[in-house]
Amino acid sequence: MPPREEGSVPGANEAVGAVLQLFYLCSPTKDATICRADLEAVLHEHLGRQEDVITVLRLLEAGRGGPPPARFDFLSYWHGMERFFTEAGSWPQPAAQEREQDMLSGMQRFRDGVLALWRRQEDPQQRISSEELLTLLEEIRSGSQDPQYWQDVMQIVPREEGFGLTLLEVSEAVCAWLPAFLQAAPQDEDKRGLGSPAPLQFQDRGELGRGLLHQRSTESLGSVSSRFPCWLETFRGLRKTSAASEASAPPAGAVELQRASELCEILSRSVRAEDVAARRAISKLSLVHDALARTLNGQEAEQCRLRRTNASLRERRRLLEAELARVCEQLDEAREAAARPEEQRRRAEMLEQELQELKDHFAITMQELSRLQAKCADADMERMDTQRRDWQWRDRCTQLEQAADTAEGHAKWMSSEVERQATRLTSVESRTQHFREVSAAWRWRSLAKELCSEPASLKDMANIVAALRRRPWASSSRASSSRASPQGTAASDARQPVAQDTDPHQPEAAGPCVAVDVGRPKTVEDLRHQVSALQAELQRMRTVRDELVAAARGQQAADSAEEEEEYLSPRQVQSKQRCTFLAAQLQALLRHTHEVEQVLDALHDSRSGGGPSPDVKRRLSIQRVQEADEAIFNELSQRLYTLEVQKADADQELRLLQARSAEQDRQLQAGRQRREVLLAELGAARQASGQEAGARSEYYVGTETTSTTCDTQSVASGSPGGGGNGSADVNGFLTPVQGALRSSPKAIYTSGVGVRKATAVQRFGFGAERTSQNSGSRGSVGVSNRRPP
Repeated sequence: MPPREEGSVPGANEAVGAVLQLFYLCSPTKDATICRADLEAVLHEHLGRQEDVITVLRLLEAGRGGPPPARFDFLSYWHGMERFFTEAGSWPQPAAQEREQDMLSGMQRFRDGVLALWRRQEDPQQRISSEELLTLLEEIRSGSQDPQYWQDVMQIVPREEGFGLTLLEVSEAVCAWLPAFLQAAPQDEDKRGLGSPAPLQFQDRGELGRGLLHQRSTESLGSVSSRFPCWLETFRGLRKTSAASEASAPPAGAVELQRASELCEILSRSVRAEDVAARRAISKLSLVHDALARTLNGQEAEQCRLRRTNASLRERRRLLEAELARVCEQLDEAREAAARPEEQRRRAEMLEQELQELKDHFAITMQELSRLQAKCADADMERMDTQRRDWQWRDRCTQLEQAADTAEGHAKWMSSEVERQATRLTSVESRTQHFREVSAAWRWRSLAKELCSEPASLKDMANIVAALRRRPWASSSRASSSRASPQGTAASDARQPVAQDTDPHQPEAAGPCVAVDVGRPKTVEDLRHQVSALQAELQRMRTVRDELVAAARGQQAADSAEEEEEYLSPRQVQSKQRCTFLAAQLQALLRHTHEVEQVLDALHDSRSGGGPSPDVKRRLSIQRVQEADEAIFNELSQRLYTLEVQKADADQELRLLQARSAEQDRQLQAGRQRREVLLAELGAARQASGQEAGARSEYYVGTETTSTTCDTQSVASGSPGGGGNGSADVNGFLTPVQGALRSSPKAIYTSGVGVRKATAVQRFGFGAERTSQNSGSRGSVGVSNRRPP
């Protein structure tokens, strides 16, 4: 190995220049940041080892939180590279007496201080205040050999309140400041009169000189770039030497051979050319030294070869050990796999037992579901029947209320009619009383005249009066008898006593009446006219009576025909009750009319002794009419009370039916909830069973696959369409097994039960629409999706 000349160790400026050159090879942007990928490529190209690249990136990421950054600023890059070369032992230590190294140390302290301030902040994008920067520069100025330089830098920093700089802005300023410092530094230690470099510049009150970055770098690194390959070669040589020294120590005579070689060179230069013997001795010495050097180099080459062989053997041993470990692991796995089938077999048997239990539970659940469905169907039918009966009772109650209102109206009308007839009867009685008073007055007058007249003329006048009296009463009697003859015998029998009572008294009143009739014929004509009017009114009342009797007989015939039917509608019942009321009213009017006729036919003075007094008959007639009306009213009241009782009974029964319907609705809701819970449990059980069956499918040994697949198909065909939630749950109950299957003990059970289970599942439907053939029967098992209207 040739000796290294003194002063060949690079200085601190050359190291910083090399770091800057690496930075600019990464193509920095205007804000003095470089890409991570570009930095990895440059470091791998110039450092040559991947371990060094990883170490540099780790040092650059130190002190940062969160994910790895995609770009690095200049301060972090400079600090990380310096730490890497320092740990590698290649970074030169500056002398304390040199002013240049003192300024470089101040810049490093400024860099470290800014990074420390930035790392103490919670937000990475937060600005560093000018007060903190001034405090840091004051500390550097107090320990520097050139405080005026740092005082100038402090004056450049803005002192406005609230002013601050981000880390990128400070990094950009230092990236433009450091190349200017290196350009101003002397290239030879013998040169003196070093001038102060340009201070740090913050342009435009905090805005950095981004445009001058690349220009300054190209101008200031002209001299540094020439020393960059030498410094990196020295670094790589030191790295190789350190790696070789770590592998094995150099031979013990290498240093002596180097010194002997240098001594031979010194001797050859000091011996004169005329001294042949000395030169021969020096040449022999050189030959011996060369032989020893070749021998030593051969030994070193052999050692290197042995080292490489040893390294390859170690690598081979490592591979064999890894292969042995892998084989051991495979052997352990094979042993575990050999011990696993028995356990899997036992587990398969347990799973089959559990599957059989699930099937039994499924059958019980289906029976419970069918029972609940039948109960729900019965409850729906009963609820519909209850609703129908409810509406019928409501209609019946409405009709009864209408009938009660109609009966009340008829009762009021009947009362008004009775009052009207009473008013008419009162007027007739007042007119009759007036007639009686007039007749009595005329009789008294005629009697007085008869006593004063002569007895001779009394008989003639009496005959004349008798003749005159017979003529109107006979004609009136004949007219009344001719009119009353078609109506019945009751009226004629009542009029006969009147005629009999009138005729015997005529001779007694003949004397007075003659004077009256002769002296006042106009009054007699008026009486005749009044009697004629009363007879005409009586005739009209008889006509109305006949019409009412005919209507009553027709209604009775209609009622007798309707009574033959089994059931009468509410309207027919109401019509019948109205006809009955009209018939009762007609009977009362007939009785009243008959009594009025009797009163009119038997009109005479109560003193004659021919019959009861008209006042007594009138009171008796009115009393009978009131009794008949009271009986009719009581009957109607009793019927109305009966209707109210029936309505109350219907309301009570309706409330009972509603309570029963609500209870059935609650039971139906509970049954549906129970059905949903059972379906959910069934789906979970099917899913779990399907997963376990898929997990154990590779441990079945055999050739028979019919039983499991048939059972699976029978259960999977639960719903008619194969779709819907129910079909998805059924399809997940058993999963098909891939590969050959062994015979299962459930084959016997499946052959007899699978078809029945599939039929049951198909009848249940699992949420799909039921398409059963026996949809009309109440006893069929199925789900009815219809709802009551």
